[in-house]
Amino acid sequence: MDTRYPNSQLVAIAGCLPILEVIFQHLKHASVFASLDAFKGLFPLDVDCQEIHSLLTDIGVFTRERIVQGSTNAAHAFQAGIYESMYSLLFLCVLIWIDDLLV
Repeated sequence: MDTRYPNSQLVAIAGCLPILEVIFQHLKHASVFASLDAFKGLFPLDVDCQEIHSLLTDIGVFTRERIVQGSTNAAHAFQAGIYESMYSLLFLCVLIWIDDLLV
């Protein structure tokens, strides 16, 4: 999907990604790892934003209900959602970098 038009209609969320070197400090004593990639775990799209992310196809209009990868705020929204859902395990046994989890 070409997200240039929808991105031009969105207000970017100010945020920052964690610094990898700081995250890696939590791995000093770890010896066993598992990694997970949440490549299909996009969060629900607000109803007010669904229309600008709609696609016109030869069989009709397809309205997305999930945040589109490539959308201005997709990475920030996903990271914030994963942090919220994993908060009690964060930095104890789970490290998160956007859509990648290290257990």
